[in-house]
Amino acid sequence: MKNKKTKVIIIIAAVLVVVAAAVVGIVGYNAGWFGGKDELEVKQVYDESGSYVVRDEYYDDDGKLEYSVIKGYSDAEKTKLAKETYMSAENKVIKIVNYNDGGVISSVDEYNGSKLASHREYVNGEATGSHFTYEYTDSGLLLNSTEYDAENQVVKTVKREYNDQGAITLYLETGKDGNQIAKTVYEYNADGKESKVTFYDGEGITGHVEYEYDKDGRRVKMSEYVNGELDNYRTYTYDENGVAQETIHRVDE
Repeated sequence: MKNKKTKVIIIIAAVLVVVAAAVVGIVGYNAGWFGGKDELEVKQVYDESGSYVVRDEYYDDDGKLEYSVIKGYSDAEKTKLAKETYMSAENKVIKIVNYNDGGVISSVDEYNGSKLASHREYVNGEATGSHFTYEYTDSGLLLNSTEYDAENQVVKTVKREYNDQGAITLYLETGKDGNQIAKTVYEYNADGKESKVTFYDGEGITGHVEYEYDKDGRRVKMSEYVNGELDNYRTYTYDENGVAQETIHRVDE
């Protein structure tokens, strides 16, 4: 008789365990605790500023995460999107969709690795066709940026060059026909500090700036030249905390 009671108790306990597991499974799935195959899973997360966002995760038929979309909102009711960030399965940014204050798409940025690869403009939610592309050096410095019109024709290209220390030495803007629009040339002293910056337009030199430093490498003078003539210069003095005070001197004063 004792054995029979023990068997009944064990059977009832087993049934309760099965029922409890089923309930937890159903509730857990509906709550987004588990990811189903070929399913969208919605999670509530917070961005770096602490603002509420929603993370939608997309899985393939095998239950493997393909990509996710983090949605940020501009209003407390979460009716107006401010930004959507598309992330790869490796948690790298693929694309960012920006929205204006009315919750209408304003631009789309696409990324290659951690670098911005292209930018597209929208007006009233419609693509203008105007877009930009970006190229980088092997070390990750921005090399070329190109603007295109709605017909995918080049509007403007900006070329940059750098020295071995990674400091920019050339900034060159050219038009659709390759004509020079503007150019800036940077020169550096032996300590790697800017010593001279020369400005050009489409015709030639428009002016330049020269810099001087003290023995501690602090800037003490900046002289501005326009069309080859000194226009003004600025001197810098430093207090005991190293805070600079600038004084402007006009040549014609």
